[in-house]
Parts: sequence; structure tokens; C-alpha cells
Amino acid sequence: RLGKLPDWVGLARKEWEKVKALELPPFAATDIEKHDLHEEEFTFEDLLKDWQGQMANQEMGWGVPIQLPASVPEVKWKRDYVLLRTVLQAMATYANPLPEEDEKRSKVERKKIFKTPPPLKAQFIANDEVVTISFPIQSDAKAQKKNQDALRVAKELAPACHGALVSDPTSLKLTLKR
Repeated sequence: RLGKLPDWVGLARKEWEKVKALELPPFAATDIEKHDLHEEEFTFEDLLKDWQGQMANQEMGWGVPIQLPASVPEVKWKRDYVLLRTVLQAMATYANPLPEEDEKRSKVERKKIFKTPPPLKAQFIANDEVVTISFPIQSDAKAQKKNQDALRVAKELAPACHGALVSDPTSLKLTLKR
């Protein structure tokens, strides 16, 4: 409209080209800075029940029913609550089978209804040195391949929670130092 561009437009374009040329640092979940961790005091029973509720309420038919032990030993903890719950969520996502469409519904229906997979039976063991949470892997090779990122994230975040995640073909086991 003015016949020429204002000077600031040329400067902004040059600056943008410099920014586009920058190489992004590699992303790794393990790069969490110590000051980014928020330690709070909680009980493992509260954490496990919160995790159970969140996994059951996942959207898009991806709900993961978690079956907790009848009683969880009273263990008080001081760590990053949200980070630890995220590790548990990633573990459950990897171990859970992909949702299957419910064949009882007509294909004409717009909303897909998914069958609920069997619950993940979580085991909880605590002693003076460690707390261990484990459950079986119920997903098949296809689901595991699709959710490989969830397992990677859980393994990378576990050390920030003072723990280690071990996976074998049949189970996941998170061991946390007290």
C-alpha cells in the first residue's frame, strides 16, 4: 500500500533466517534440571489411586484399567509426584494392548466403541531400601512397536525419580530407591 516495506520487516526476515539456521539441541527426557523437579510429600497409596483413576479415564477408548493390590503398605514419599505418575502412565501405555473395536456396533455408527482390555494387575512391594511397582505386559508385538516411545520415555524419566525401569518380554518393573 505504501509502495515499499518498512525497514523493520527486512530486519525481522534476516533475524528469522538466522533463527531457522540454528540447530536444535537433541531432545532427551533425561535433561531435566534439578531445579525443575518439584518435590512434595505424598503416600504411595494416593499416587497409585490417582494413577489408576487417570488411566481409566483416558480418552478415545484407550482406557487402561489398573487393578491395585487389596492393600498398599503405608509408604510416605518425597519426590516429584507428577513426574513419577508420568512414568507409571507411560509404562501402562506400553503394557496395555491396542484398543479393539467392538464388533457388536454397526459400522455405520459415527462413534467408535472400544472393548475394555483386561486390567493390568499391579504389584507393589516396599522395604526399607526400595519400592517396586510391577505389572505384566499384556500388549502384543504390534502394540509394543506402536508404543515404543512410551517405554523410552518411562526409561528416561525413571532415573529422575531415583529409580530404574527394567523390561522383559512379559513384564515391566520400576524400582525406586528410598
